[in-house]
Amino acid sequence: MQSDLIILGAGQAGMSAARSALKRGLKVTLIDVQMPAPGGKFDLQAGLAKSMVQMAGTELWASSNAALEKNPLVDEILTHQYLEFVEGWGRVVKSNAVEVGRKIYSARRLIIATGSEAILSSGSIISDLPHFTEDFLPPITDQLQGVVVVGGDEYACLVAQLFGTMGIATELVVPGQSLLEDLESEVSEILERSFAELGVGVYLGKDLSSAAKDPTTGDLINVQLSDSTVLKASAIVATGTRRGKTHGLGLEAIGCATDERGFVKVSNRLQSSRSGIFCAGDVTGKLLGPSSAREMGRIAVSQAFDRSPVTRFDPMLITRVIPLTPPIATLGVTERDALRKSVRIAKVAFAELAASSTGTQTAGFVKLLSAPRPLMRGIGGGKLIGATIVGPSAGEMISELALAMRRNLPVGAIVENVRPTSNYNFAVELAARQLLENKKPSLNALAF
Repeated sequence: MQSDLIILGAGQAGMSAARSALKRGLKVTLIDVQMPAPGGKFDLQAGLAKSMVQMAGTELWASSNAALEKNPLVDEILTHQYLEFVEGWGRVVKSNAVEVGRKIYSARRLIIATGSEAILSSGSIISDLPHFTEDFLPPITDQLQGVVVVGGDEYACLVAQLFGTMGIATELVVPGQSLLEDLESEVSEILERSFAELGVGVYLGKDLSSAAKDPTTGDLINVQLSDSTVLKASAIVATGTRRGKTHGLGLEAIGCATDERGFVKVSNRLQSSRSGIFCAGDVTGKLLGPSSAREMGRIAVSQAFDRSPVTRFDPMLITRVIPLTPPIATLGVTERDALRKSVRIAKVAFAELAASSTGTQTAGFVKLLSAPRPLMRGIGGGKLIGATIVGPSAGEMISELALAMRRNLPVGAIVENVRPTSNYNFAVELAARQLLENKKPSLNALAF
């Protein structure tokens, strides 16, 4: 089959690009080292740490089964008459040609979607010890007496929660001053309490100063922190440092530029430095995660064949959902980013809502940020520029806000959307009303 498009990589970005191309009637050659199993489970929401939950046979998050159910879209793609799947490692030999084994496959356009992989940071003190990353976690056996997780990003939090929930002694060592530093400060406070209830130790603002095998046991590792605290564990999991999976692709030979960590350099239209080659997903290093990968897959196809002057990748429009306890969903900018005086900020705590509506108490909140719209200024509450939701159904609740941002709707449109007052979704309306009215509305007056 003569293809219109070659896609290297059958992960989130690659499958999204394939579906978008097939819907346009294009002929696609999809290349990967392993074909996704037809009808098999395909993780649409979270990363490798969450998949480990399924491997361990333990349900840690209420959404884990739904996220890992059989996905009909995978079957639709793999059985499409215009799709050719090639199993093997591809090497790019031209901007429109890929070699697999000894066979050359050519097409009008090429999309690289090979993803990223975890690595140790250079000079790590654990490089000579048995260590793990978020991609390769220690096996869960009776010999696993404790785990030290290093990092403060979502990978670190997911891994720490995984082992903590399974009853394994877990310590989380965070170099920064808070968990998930790029999010709202309140998020870290809630997660710290959640980890404390789980029995996971959290050490903020600490680094590893040394790590060595315990001479008395031989099985444990003594991990000393920068404040002289000594932790004992069977395994160390270092998270958060990743590189693009481009080694061996032959990109340098054809003039396709990558950075020092192997991420392909691309424009906001996902065009590489070599004409005809586009990229999507983690391999770009722009914004890691499944949601952005799927969005980039769609945009890469649009740019490769339409050259739309409007369609481009904007990380501010990507919803980020982290399936922790409680779940976290974010979009756009945070309060820390929005320093302009014209930005309005509204926050509704679920505990406040629960007292009069749901009858329960829970940690979490909805925080919205708005800014004036061109010409219309603050009329209608302005435009939404950021949102953070922590609590039950956060991933579902933020979808409405993502649509409002993408369509550049006024905040007033969020208020107009009718929702029940008896669940946590009502907090979205209350926060939007604060922005619209520039004051905090009376909860009792609204809960009718």
